[in-house]
Amino acid sequence: MKINVNMDKIKAYQLLVEKRKTLDLQSLTNSQLFNPSTTPFDSNHLDNWATWQGNLDAKILLIGQDFADFKTFVCTDGKIEPKDKQYAYPSNKNLETLFNSIEIKIGHPNTPIPRELFFTNAILGLKKEGGMTGKIVREWISIFSLDFIKPLIEIIEPKIIITLGNVPFYSMFEIFENTNVFKNKGIAKSHNLINKVANSPYQLKENRWYFPMFHCGGLGIRNRVLEKQMADWQKIQAYL
Repeated sequence: MKINVNMDKIKAYQLLVEKRKTLDLQSLTNSQLFNPSTTPFDSNHLDNWATWQGNLDAKILLIGQDFADFKTFVCTDGKIEPKDKQYAYPSNKNLETLFNSIEIKIGHPNTPIPRELFFTNAILGLKKEGGMTGKIVREWISIFSLDFIKPLIEIIEPKIIITLGNVPFYSMFEIFENTNVFKNKGIAKSHNLINKVANSPYQLKENRWYFPMFHCGGLGIRNRVLEKQMADWQKIQAYL
């Protein structure tokens, strides 16, 4: 199904969501990824993370790695956080802190403060194995990048795109690898994430900027502590 991004944003987005819901991920990934639509807890979004921030007129599009594994998704009814006013997952708590550091209040996932933001993930399926920190297979990125993440960018037309960790960076690289976006900065896919972050922002078009950042979950914080991640995020403010 080809998405006509000249259509009304809401209609174009609904078509993209329906395309994701009907995707046979079990066949495409040898049953290693499951479509959230195979559960009762799927949302009417491309990814359940958009229930936190899902503004189609967003100035900032945030792309994470993946939402959850299948077991966790079902056990938590597909919620971002299972309890109000509490954080079971450090990545969500740290993300709120990072946005606060650039003076954007996003609230708790269960009591969001609506902003001009949209949250999604590079991998739109649920992992079969490994729990929340289960391994991401590089081939999965190709399933979603050109057919889902690229048209989402075209629908939203954000001013700023932020990615968390290497997985969504690879998705962005796949989308823009035939342009000079990364070549102009001398950045290759194989470079360390610290180099990718240090050389940001990358200009995607006249008034669209891309900021790769470290993941703010437990492993990401071990790779780059929260205080340094907050310092990385400060450069975003000049482009808001």
